[in-house]
Amino acid sequence: MTVRAAWKRAGYALSSTALLVISVAAMSMIGGCASAPTDGKQGGYAELYAAGKYPEAQDAAAAVAKAASGSEKERAQLIAGLAAHARDHDYDAEPYLRPLVDSSDKTIAGRAGAAMGLIAQRAGRHAKATELLTTASAKLEGDQSARAMLYAGDSFKALGEDSKARDAYAKAAGLTTTDTTLKNLIASRLAPPPPATSPGIRSDGKFTLQVGAYGSRQRAQATADKLRELATKLGMGSPRVVETRVKGKSVTVVQIGRFATQKAAELAKQQVGSGAFVTLAD
Repeated sequence: MTVRAAWKRAGYALSSTALLVISVAAMSMIGGCASAPTDGKQGGYAELYAAGKYPEAQDAAAAVAKAASGSEKERAQLIAGLAAHARDHDYDAEPYLRPLVDSSDKTIAGRAGAAMGLIAQRAGRHAKATELLTTASAKLEGDQSARAMLYAGDSFKALGEDSKARDAYAKAAGLTTTDTTLKNLIASRLAPPPPATSPGIRSDGKFTLQVGAYGSRQRAQATADKLRELATKLGMGSPRVVETRVKGKSVTVVQIGRFATQKAAELAKQQVGSGAFVTLAD
């Protein structure tokens, strides 16, 4: 099975990010958004957002936010910010979301704070991300609170604070309610890495398979999560998220397995598929 096939089997779009998990789920907890019209032919900005029409949702919500006041303005700002974030337009998202972090509405403040935390995480500002995400978790409830704490744990992990990361994951586990996928993600963070059993695998092996390089740990971790089942079935252990430098730039890569020889790594590559290539292990 190739890397791409494994992603499809797991039910993930290749462009999915941790952000979208939080953003889409936000719709179920923001009352009143759907009543704000965009024009006489289309539904409200919330329906546009829920349908994945992010450019239209952002424009419609921004127009409402500009004319509205009070809670309606905040709800529209939130959707405008989340829609911009879903488009990877963080420079547009932040002006909408930043003022909402201190909203008196805990749900709005929590959603905005979680999105701002993910923006910080994507930019590599992990200390700020942990602050925003843990605060957001305290303002949210159930699975949404758990999800924010999960990603706070990922940023603690990126900072090398493994004890704090594990504490965050444990808290996230205690906050989950009905989201089975989320429960499995948290469990995978807490579980010890499975032993590597594929031929040629060695814990001190010089070679590895790289399956992706990203500008943010958030995206790399999402890829690692998607490939965990495949890598484990192939006896290569859990994928690793590694921060390194390429041509002077900081990148986060996903690696699978450690192999004693390049030949062993090349043989393993045939099992993983065309999305992987052999490189020196970091």
